[in-house]
Amino acid sequence: MATPDQKSPNVPDVAQQFQYAVRVIGSNFAPTVERDEFLVAEKIKKELIRQRREADAALFSELHRKLHSQGVLKNKWSILYLLLSLSEDPRRQPNKVSSYATLFAQALPRDAHSTPYYYARPQTLPLSYQDRSAQSAQSSGSVGSSGISSIGLCALSGPAPAPQSLLPGQSNQAPGVGDCLRQQLGSRLAWTLTANQPSSQATTSKGVPSAVSRNMTRSRREGDTGGTMEITEAALVRDILYVFQGIDGKNIKMNNTENCYKVEGKANLSRSLRDTAVRLSELGWLHNKIRRYTDQRSLDRSFGLVGQFFVASDPTVKTDRLWHDKYTLRKSMIPSFITMDQSRKVLLIGKSINFLHQVCHDQTPTTKMIAVTKSAESPQDAADLFTDLENAFQGKIDAAYFETSKYLLDVLNKKYSLLDHMQAMRRYLLLGQGDFIRHLMDLLKPELVRPATTLYQHNLTGILETAVRATNAQFDSPEILRRLDVRLLEVSPGDTGWDVFSLDYHVDGPIATVFTRECMSHYLRVFNFLWRAKRMEYILTDIRKGHMCNAKLLRNMPEFSGVLHQCHILASEMVHFIHQMQYYITFEVLECSWDELWNKVQQAQDLDHIIAAHEVFLDTIISRCLLDSDSRALLNQLRAVFDQIIELQNAQDAIYRAALEELQRRLQFEEKKKQREIEGQWGVTAAEEEEENKRIGEFKESIPKMCSQLRILTHFYQGIVQQFLVLLTTSSDESLRFLSFRLDFNEHYKAREPRLRVSLGTRGRRSSHT
Repeated sequence: MATPDQKSPNVPDVAQQFQYAVRVIGSNFAPTVERDEFLVAEKIKKELIRQRREADAALFSELHRKLHSQGVLKNKWSILYLLLSLSEDPRRQPNKVSSYATLFAQALPRDAHSTPYYYARPQTLPLSYQDRSAQSAQSSGSVGSSGISSIGLCALSGPAPAPQSLLPGQSNQAPGVGDCLRQQLGSRLAWTLTANQPSSQATTSKGVPSAVSRNMTRSRREGDTGGTMEITEAALVRDILYVFQGIDGKNIKMNNTENCYKVEGKANLSRSLRDTAVRLSELGWLHNKIRRYTDQRSLDRSFGLVGQFFVASDPTVKTDRLWHDKYTLRKSMIPSFITMDQSRKVLLIGKSINFLHQVCHDQTPTTKMIAVTKSAESPQDAADLFTDLENAFQGKIDAAYFETSKYLLDVLNKKYSLLDHMQAMRRYLLLGQGDFIRHLMDLLKPELVRPATTLYQHNLTGILETAVRATNAQFDSPEILRRLDVRLLEVSPGDTGWDVFSLDYHVDGPIATVFTRECMSHYLRVFNFLWRAKRMEYILTDIRKGHMCNAKLLRNMPEFSGVLHQCHILASEMVHFIHQMQYYITFEVLECSWDELWNKVQQAQDLDHIIAAHEVFLDTIISRCLLDSDSRALLNQLRAVFDQIIELQNAQDAIYRAALEELQRRLQFEEKKKQREIEGQWGVTAAEEEEENKRIGEFKESIPKMCSQLRILTHFYQGIVQQFLVLLTTSSDESLRFLSFRLDFNEHYKAREPRLRVSLGTRGRRSSHT
């Protein structure tokens, strides 16, 4: 039998590591890491870096690179795994060999060796030496080296004589021999030796009784000797899985006294495994706490459905309000490790899935909405996952959020044409389809001038369909045109068809989540405002056409030229006002707001972003079209301006009607006069001429009344516009203040209104300081 060289340095350490290496090589347990050479090498480098041995890690990396480039070794992974296993010896003292490079650089001791017969992990052996002593006392067999031949036993100072119990012919063992052996053997092979070793069995020629070794192995496998019980890895993992679900295992059970899970005292586990099992069992304790809490609060409506934790659900909410009202966050129940942004995304993930199933009737499995990714494709991935758990958790939530939201938006855009309906709202309810709106007004004019009580919706619907077929609106999708309809508002006394007519757009299904009832009421208000403003433009266009046509007809009535001039001047002021207002509404309000909405919708990551952008769009146009509560005074003044335009139309129609009737009588008189002259008679008699002159005189007397009526109308109109400009200059909206510049570009109203001069001057000084 060879013995270690006494002259070799660190002989006890080398012997200890050699014995441990023999045990590792002879182990038949599956490796704890994947058979990946690169992965094992990375683990070794991380271990070296953890021990603040960066230089050794760099050296190891270079040596591994050279080893990998050569074909000398076939099982490089096994060699690396052996080195890794040697570095993880749980019985290695921290002050022992610090550098395995120096250890393996030395010659191994000249010990004869062979593969151990009994294979067991250190964790499966008794926890203390006393337990093992008690166990061996009942097994009626002594422990040898289990087939290890000729093992040299040496103390820390050098070789020592073999114990008497290991020599042939000796029947008794001196007291304390087991302790001496445990002191002499520092490797894991010493764990197989017991304190009491009866010598009644015959020993082998090598000094180790083979029968005793077999008996010891059998007793170990049969277990539960001396009050302890062996636990296999499978049994331990099974118990932990049960505990995770709040179920007591065979060896890990709930201790109600201490309110925690405990490992059975007779379970033969190492301290490290026992502590790990207890720490993992805390998840089972947490599971039981949460389960009891949800069971107690299951009847609480504000808490929501059982199992939803910080997301509450109201089962009374109908499907059409599922997205808005059914699911809410309970901020008081959000775990401390989840941020508000993460909880919002969790809420959106669940809402998106339920919205797809219940509202969109999309039965696509969730696994197809969310790409199924493995939590850890390799042990390295699992290690990275647990080393950066916070970022990994955030990444999983973000991935599920983006994928579910993207799938939902794709369904809404492709299957339900959400963006097409949004553009239809812009074209029809916000008067973006110019040719259609103009032709519709032309067709509706004969109907809408009638009293509102005489209108019939089916007649107006037929006119609407005629306008669609005659304009570019006919090329829209049939689904969109089917939703376009006519609506009559509530009738008030004295209303005409212009006051109660409105277009409507029917929404249902998933798109009603974006175009809610509140949103559609906003669209209706904006349409009525835009329709009235468009009508003013339509009226002024008719007035200008009347000027151009009648100016030529009334050239033979020079006394009427003053009236025509006043009509032209007042109409020009109104045209300028309406054109500036239309420019402001169309470009500065609608187009700019629509462009912002469209950009936000294109960049939206979830349905909430689209809903929020759409609500901001409606709020903006409601505010800037003077339809909010803060702009009520401005809106009243603007409506008064619209009323004055209608008054001008009525007054001008009456004036032109009187003038044309007078012109017609004069032409008839002249025609009759010429006809008589052709017949050889007097053109007129004295009585007829007197009557004609009297009628012309009465008409001339009515002209000053017409001029007075126009002057009064002009005075009222200019006073309303001046008040409107004063309100504009004091507005907090910069675009409204700029509108006042355009409306009074030549300072015509500023010269008439002192308050306007102060406001404009103050505004100018403020602008200069800015």
